This record gives sequence, structure tokens and C-alpha cells, in this order.
Amino acid sequence: MKKFICLMASLVGLVATTGVQADNFYAGGFGGINWATNAHHHHKYKTGYVLGLDAGYKWCNGFRAELEFSYRNNRVRRNWDNNNSRHANTQLYAGLVNVLYDFDALDCWCIKPFVGAGIGYASERKVKQHSNKRHHGFAWQLIAGVAYPLNDCVDLNLQYRFFKSVEKHDNHALVLGVNYNFY
Repeated sequence: MKKFICLMASLVGLVATTGVQADNFYAGGFGGINWATNAHHHHKYKTGYVLGLDAGYKWCNGFRAELEFSYRNNRVRRNWDNNNSRHANTQLYAGLVNVLYDFDALDCWCIKPFVGAGIGYASERKVKQHSNKRHHGFAWQLIAGVAYPLNDCVDLNLQYRFFKSVEKHDNHALVLGVNYNFY
């Protein structure tokens, strides 16, 4: 799986650099709230947080490709019975390649809606009272949001992200991000 992800990242990089101009690159960061769910276990997740960095390239046709590194953290409580419960902390690191599409036709409202999807690799660590488990594997996400240009170089965006991790947890995040466009 690691070879497949490296191959896909290399192909995206090769395609992205064909006809690339230096003024279409951007970089940014995001942060917000994250809540996790797992339908297969009786876990109660507390609302946590997500932080991330991304860098990418915008094409003139509305598409953009980016690399993302993100970190998610949630506390979890598992009820074994009515009298006994255990607490744990879930930490998730992910590296993804995202492809997004900006709807420029709606630019007349001063906001730009966008949608996207990403694939990558995630490492999840569960820290319990007496154990420390780590799982690695394939991860993917779906993204929807709106961007608002503050000026020619800086965009502020609000996003919803659905992230599927290696442990089959569903992570939902509402994040606020800032991108700097290298024009």
C-alpha cells in the first residue's frame, strides 16, 4: 500500500509540474473541531481538534492539487458495563494528496465554493491507561467548503471534512483555514 501511495503522489507531482508557473502555488494552514464516531464499538468520543498544513497548485480551469499533513486528537470513553468505563486518547496523523475543484462561476458573490477528495496514509495511536496501540494504513477524505478572498494574496476558508481512518473511525471536522497565494 505504501508503494501505491508513493506512486500516486509521484504521478500527481509529475502532472502538476507540467506547464507550471510559479505564481499559481499556494500554502496554508487550518484548524478546527473534530468529532469521531465508530458504529462497531460502544465508544463515546469527546469533541476534539484537528490541525493541518497544506500546499498546492491551482490551474486556470478551477482544479487544484495539494499535499496535506494533518493531526487529529480526541478523547474516548468506552463503557464496559454500567459501573465500569475506561478512558483513552486517540491521536491520528495523516498525509494526503487532495484534488479540489473551485466553482469560479459563483465568484460574483465574493465567495468561492469548492469540493474535493483526498487519499493517503494515516497512523493512529490509541493511548490507554496500560497500553499504547498504533495502527497504520490507507485513509481517504471528502472536503466541501467556501473561500473568501481577504485580498489578492490571502484567502480565508471554512470547510467540512469527512475523514475515514485506518481503524474505520469516521472523523467529521469543521475547520477554518487560511491560504497564501504566491501571485
